[in-house]
Amino acid sequence: MLPSDLMFLLSFTMACTLHDLRTGKIPNSFILCGLLCGSATLLLSSNGTALSTFSRIHLPVFHPAQPDPASCILGLLLPYLLFGLPALLGMIGGGDVKLLSVAGLFLGAGAVWSVIRTSVLIGALYALFVLVRHRNGYRRFLFLRTYLCELMSVLRSRQTFPASLPAVSHSSPSCSNVHLSGAAHASSTPSHPCLSRYRGAGTADAEFCFSVPIFLALLFLTLRAQFP
Repeated sequence: MLPSDLMFLLSFTMACTLHDLRTGKIPNSFILCGLLCGSATLLLSSNGTALSTFSRIHLPVFHPAQPDPASCILGLLLPYLLFGLPALLGMIGGGDVKLLSVAGLFLGAGAVWSVIRTSVLIGALYALFVLVRHRNGYRRFLFLRTYLCELMSVLRSRQTFPASLPAVSHSSPSCSNVHLSGAAHASSTPSHPCLSRYRGAGTADAEFCFSVPIFLALLFLTLRAQFP
């Protein structure tokens, strides 16, 4: 029989995944609920409170067994350290990163690292399937290469421009943008180029809910531990 906190984590992740599939996002209220339950589990475990409803996860695949508070806090922060920048750029959903951080709070750093690796592998296989299905692998590669060139151009320009010049918001008409098509639009006054989010126009045929690989990874590792 699975520990109750692992059963909660699986149910919580499945609920987030279903909501993500239906609406395209994971509500912050869901994440807050997961963080509160994970914090309560951690506090009761660290204080030695023996409650069956808050038993610590003890599965061979989730190492170290019974993670200490420091490992749980690191597990909470690890997804942000790995995916913080891609989330800011729109390459991965912010809700997916928050979902992984909730799993890290329950499992600890070593276990959530296993979940991250497995979910990335499952996500890569699914992304390959999407590319084959839409037959747009070469176009997606060109889009990614152009976006990375735009990113490097923006980073270089922010190092070159004087620090006294303020950054211009994305909606400003005077913003100097290097678009994904490669065309540069210069303004009459020098300003920092603005970087658009990766997921936007032209990416609908390559998007999928990354919460699905996260749930499948957690389920796979759980079944692997139960039926070695």
